Amino acid sequence: MLKNYLKISFRNLLKNKLYSFINIFGLGIGLSSFIIIALFIKHEFSYDAFHKNGDRIYRISEDFNYNGAWHKVAMTPPSFGPTMVSEYPEVENYARFNPYPEVVIGCRDKKYSEKIQFADGGVFTMFSFPVLYGNPDELLKDKYTVVLSESTAKKYFGDKNPIGEIVSFNGTFDLVVTGVFKDIPGNSHLKFNVLVSMSTIEDEHVYGAGALENYTSSNFHNYLMLSPGADINSLQSKMNEFVAKYSGDDHAKKLKPYFEPLSSIYLYSEAIYGSGISGDIKYIYVFSVIALFILLIAAINFVNLTTSQSMTRAKEIGIRKVAGSYRWNLVVQFLGESIFLTIISFLVGLVLLEVFMPFYNIISTKPLVINYFSEIGFFIVLLGISVFVGLLAGLYPAIYLSSFEPSKILKGEIDKGVKGGKFRKALVILQFCISIVLIISTLVVNKQISFMRAKDMGFQKDNILFMQLKTPEIRSQIETIKAELLKDTDVNSVSVSSRMMGEVYGGWNIYDETKNEYDVTAVFADADYIKTMGLQVVEGREMSDKMMTDKENAFLINETAVKQYGWTNVIGKQINLQGFKEGRIIGVLKDFNYRSLHAKTEPLLMCYFPGDYMKRFLTVNISGRNIPDTYDYIQSTIGNFAPGQTIELKFLDSYLDNMYKSEERFNNIVTNFSALAIILGCLGLFGLVSFAAERRTKEIGIRKVLGAKASGIAFNLSVDFLKLVLISNLIAWPIAFYIMTKWLEDFAYKIDIGIWVFVIALFATMVVALITVSYHSVKAALANPIDSLKYE
Repeated sequence: MLKNYLKISFRNLLKNKLYSFINIFGLGIGLSSFIIIALFIKHEFSYDAFHKNGDRIYRISEDFNYNGAWHKVAMTPPSFGPTMVSEYPEVENYARFNPYPEVVIGCRDKKYSEKIQFADGGVFTMFSFPVLYGNPDELLKDKYTVVLSESTAKKYFGDKNPIGEIVSFNGTFDLVVTGVFKDIPGNSHLKFNVLVSMSTIEDEHVYGAGALENYTSSNFHNYLMLSPGADINSLQSKMNEFVAKYSGDDHAKKLKPYFEPLSSIYLYSEAIYGSGISGDIKYIYVFSVIALFILLIAAINFVNLTTSQSMTRAKEIGIRKVAGSYRWNLVVQFLGESIFLTIISFLVGLVLLEVFMPFYNIISTKPLVINYFSEIGFFIVLLGISVFVGLLAGLYPAIYLSSFEPSKILKGEIDKGVKGGKFRKALVILQFCISIVLIISTLVVNKQISFMRAKDMGFQKDNILFMQLKTPEIRSQIETIKAELLKDTDVNSVSVSSRMMGEVYGGWNIYDETKNEYDVTAVFADADYIKTMGLQVVEGREMSDKMMTDKENAFLINETAVKQYGWTNVIGKQINLQGFKEGRIIGVLKDFNYRSLHAKTEPLLMCYFPGDYMKRFLTVNISGRNIPDTYDYIQSTIGNFAPGQTIELKFLDSYLDNMYKSEERFNNIVTNFSALAIILGCLGLFGLVSFAAERRTKEIGIRKVLGAKASGIAFNLSVDFLKLVLISNLIAWPIAFYIMTKWLEDFAYKIDIGIWVFVIALFATMVVALITVSYHSVKAALANPIDSLKYE
């Protein structure tokens, strides 16, 4: 019996080559696309799952009241971690991280720029980062010690054990290598290659003595590990009292610590200034929906074509019943054939997966690797999904057609599938609705990204080069460097600042004459910064090197600060910057977007440096006439003042574009899968039109004999399907509008969703559908009526 069923299945495959091809490859494409997105989502949910004590580890973040609005921030004061261990018995251990600007790590004749972090020994006792050399319980305990990743250690010392080796920190002091850890896996939100012991941060060349004895400045990442069985909610209830006790009542009103489970930090955390890389659960939801949409469209095609073809086998069913077949035999046969097709589609999908994966890895910033043996359970589930689609597709012909009486079938008295036709049309509408939503989403996302790139940020971003000043050696010579750079006629201006556009953030307080406190973002810069960055002063004046008092007591604030603080007559107003500087306001800056367009412009203050350690970035404004030569000149000139150091010049416009990488990746994935959804939809439409034209062959022949024109027949065949596409648009528009409106809420500056996106979606889908259906419509209309009348 099974052998007979397989023979019949193969015969049907060969007899209906077009439909078989569309069924198999359509579902195969859908399955391969689904697998790619499913692998990506599975990878995203695997972040930080490898830590043995992960269920007991939490990051302390805080709700911070900044200018009347609450912001979630991942950084907290450095004293929180150790104090909580001593204060609360339910806290077993702590680990702190403090990210530091890139420094030059030197060893003998080798010098490299490294992104470092200061950290506690708890990093290797709390987290499951394998240690290759050194004692995990002793690492980072002593001052002036450093641990390196395996790849970093090889870069400096080759394959030998580096324990006890000496490296220099920016040429100012030495560090002893006490350990080497295995490179951090890709699915860890924490990323680091060089960790310096936390106590070293109090060296005078870093932050200085007392830097760790602070309960008010939130600039560290604190992680806690609770004792087994400890209740995090109980600990949370004690935090207001904790802040009031150690930070003061004023801070308790504006600082509310909360705990984020390690497992939720990567995808679910809303805190800014995080301790590593982060994902976004919203994008996971979107990609999950897209994966289901793609699979649904492919499944709809399969079900549509399978059920439509089943009507052509009515006579076969009648003859089988007359010959003695039971109904259950027919049910098993139809279901078996359908499942057989889906299994072939699944195998084709695996082949296509290998074809598509390199293209996906190009558009994604997180390349995926398929391991069939370790993911065997995952692929078994996917095979089960394929079988389920086969059962769904074979259910209609198996139950519905097998119920007919043989006499009615052979006399041609059965229903020709009117109800089934309505069902198939509903499925076509559904799949085109999905495609249209994806098209509109792609258009809106693309437009928003273009808007962000083109928007006037309020400062010059083209023809601007910058580099980080990593060592005291180069910072001490900065005025001489500036003078040398300005000798080139293609260098317009040069300035030094504490922050670079795009990564400016707040955390400072200012006080007016009446001791009122205001939150502010501070940028420390020289007098050339305004000219170099193309900023505008709308009231008062800018800072000047010619006025010595400006270096000591001059401030500029932006328009937002004036409005938000409610100040009037601001020029000459006396303010104090958190005890660092005291002076008067000399000018008001026109607002500019110093951060991503996700955030609104907030109060900003600008003044000269309170110390050389704030001179962190060199910015050069160039003419743009001869960029390669100008670039080389700047690089070589700076290199003369920092022999042996790598000079890393970057273009500001490219740097700012990187702020929207997640949106670009989202756009690329949605665009490609939208195109795939349209292709799958049209593939199914092509098969249905082919089937409809075939079913109406005699009708078309009679119409032609009676004088109908080919154009009229083609239009008659096409218009029914084009109506379905039009209905799909009308249903999809409000859905797409709602989805994109919610997505745009994440941006402080955004586009309006105009009518044009809906018009483009309508035009695109109608044209694509018309091209799809016109082939069979025209072919049927031009056929010889004699051949049509002889059909069957």
